[in-house]
Amino acid sequence: MTNLFTQLQEELDQQLAILEKKYPNLLERYKTGAGIASKTIASMKELITAAGFRNDEEEIFFFKHIHPKILSRKIYYSRLFQIEADKIRYSRDAYKRFLDQELEHLSAFIETHSLLSLYYNQESTDKDKEYFLRNSQYNNEYPDDLDDMLDVRYCTLASVKLAELIANEDIREYLMKKIQEVYEQIKRGETLKPKPQWTMTKADLVELIYALGVGKCFNNGDVELKQLFDALGDYWGVDLSHAHTYMRDIRERKKDKTSFLSYLLESLRGEIEKDEEAEG
Repeated sequence: MTNLFTQLQEELDQQLAILEKKYPNLLERYKTGAGIASKTIASMKELITAAGFRNDEEEIFFFKHIHPKILSRKIYYSRLFQIEADKIRYSRDAYKRFLDQELEHLSAFIETHSLLSLYYNQESTDKDKEYFLRNSQYNNEYPDDLDDMLDVRYCTLASVKLAELIANEDIREYLMKKIQEVYEQIKRGETLKPKPQWTMTKADLVELIYALGVGKCFNNGDVELKQLFDALGDYWGVDLSHAHTYMRDIRERKKDKTSFLSYLLESLRGEIEKDEEAEG
């Protein structure tokens, strides 16, 4: 079983390494990374349910060395997606304060659980049975408010905290780089420009992206519509996970099937005519 779990972890690492190069759009990258990690976690749970562990040593190894690393990637990419998505809501100074607060929270968590971190990094083993066996007394005495967060069939309290520690160390490094970037912007007198917000309907955005896709406006047409919906939806902060429903509605329209594009064309022509009259 250990070999199968190790293989799962290695495959996840390989997929995430490819991901980092494949997606220049940060929101798309982090969202996809969290999704990949979630699928690996689901596969991990299926293996545990189907075969379990042959002995305590195998279970301890899994919850000490494999489970935390896999779960940490889900935590890491999910948190980075939230940080990047929130960025559009802030001015430069407010964004810097937001990053500082996030860094402070992470540092406080790491400090609170420093003994577990030290235990893991020093490769200690004297508390392994307490920390990394699911039936240990330590694992079954967590607060009631964690009942909905922890499923002790697939984790231990220590393995989850260890996953958070691993993820938070990486997130802290990411935040420090972001804070340094903001400082550099301040030195250069640059402003952090928020992204424009989409204020028309989801159906309108789907129609626009649909047209851009069939018009082969990206990658000379060598791109799937779903990829465009994910990327442009993330960019504007609009959930287009059900874009196919809107596409079906567009095709079933009785009158103008491209009503939003007609509106844009009419608006553009009107603006051009106004400019021409002003110049004439």
